[in-house]
Amino acid sequence: MAGCPPEYMPLCIAITRCFANGNFYKSLASTHGWTPYVLVSGPIARQLGISYENGMINQEANKLLGRFVSLAMLNLAGYKIKENRMGTFGYMLPVAFAEDEQTCLNIGWNPYHVEKGYDLNTSVITCGSTLTWGNPIDIGTTDAEKAVQLISWDVTEKQQNGLGNTNPREARMIWLTKNTAELIAKKYSSKTELKNTLIDTARRPLWMRTYAHYWANTGSKIHLNTTFDEHYNALKQGLSTENVERDYVSQTPVPEWLQKAVPFETIDTTQTIEENHTGFVITGGNVSSQAQIMPGGDTCSFNVNLPRNWNTLVANEGYKPIENYYLSE
Repeated sequence: MAGCPPEYMPLCIAITRCFANGNFYKSLASTHGWTPYVLVSGPIARQLGISYENGMINQEANKLLGRFVSLAMLNLAGYKIKENRMGTFGYMLPVAFAEDEQTCLNIGWNPYHVEKGYDLNTSVITCGSTLTWGNPIDIGTTDAEKAVQLISWDVTEKQQNGLGNTNPREARMIWLTKNTAELIAKKYSSKTELKNTLIDTARRPLWMRTYAHYWANTGSKIHLNTTFDEHYNALKQGLSTENVERDYVSQTPVPEWLQKAVPFETIDTTQTIEENHTGFVITGGNVSSQAQIMPGGDTCSFNVNLPRNWNTLVANEGYKPIENYYLSE
C-alpha cells in the first residue's frame, strides 16, 4: 500500500490494472525520463480529497498515490532502474491529481472521464506519462482566440523527445487552470471544439520537423544516407518514419506567432495534434491563468470498483457517503 490508508485500496487496484495496458507501460523503459501520472475522476476523488487546487500534487492525498505508483512500478510491474528503466538522467516521482469537474459543468464542458465515455458519477482512474514538468505558459490576455493561439504555439514547442525528432503527433494531456478554461469557454463551447481548433492551428513548420528528424534521430543516422533536401521532400510526400505512418503536411498560412519572422505568407507545416490522443483537464486551481502542455504516452482508464458496503467501511474512517459527492449535469 506504500503508506496509503485502507480506503485507497480500490484506487491502487485500478492503478495496478493500468500496468497491464500497453498504452501506459510501453514508454516507461525509454532512455527518456517518462514521469507516470494518475488522474482520479468522479465522486471518489472528492470523497477522498484528491486535490485539483493550486499545488495539487504536493497535497498529502495526492502524494500518497504518487508514492504508490513509484513502488508499484518496482514491486508489481518489475521496472528497475538501470535494468529495464533506462532513463539517461533518471526520473521524477510519479504524480496524482484530480479534475475540477464542477467547473467543467459550469462552463459547459465534459470532464475528462466523461469525454472517454464514462458516466459523470462513475469513479475512474486514468494513468499516463509525460516528458515535461513545471513549465506552464501564462495566459496574459482576455482574448480567448489569442489564448488558444498561445496554447497552439506551446504545443509545437513541447514535443516528444527534446526536439520532436520522432512522432510530431504524440499523445498529449493539456492542463488548464480554472481561469484559463473559463476564458477559452467563452469562444469554444466544448473540449472537442477546442481540440479541433488546435488540430488546425498547432502546426509545426516542416523545416523544423525535418531538421530534428534528420540530425537528432540518433538511431537511424539519416544524414549518412540522404541529403537534407531529399529528406525534406520525402517527409512532405508521406515518407513512413519510426512509429509514424506519415507526416500530415500541408501548405498553410504562416502560424500567427511566426508572422513577420519569416518572409513568406505560406509555408509547409505538419500536424502536431491528433484527435484521439489529446486530452484536456481543468486542474491547478484559480490562482493564475496558465496552461501546461504535457507531451508523452497514451493513457488508459479503468473503473474504480468499490465494495458493496463501501459507505459503511469508510464511515468508520470519518467519510460521508459517496452519494454526497455526486454531481448533477
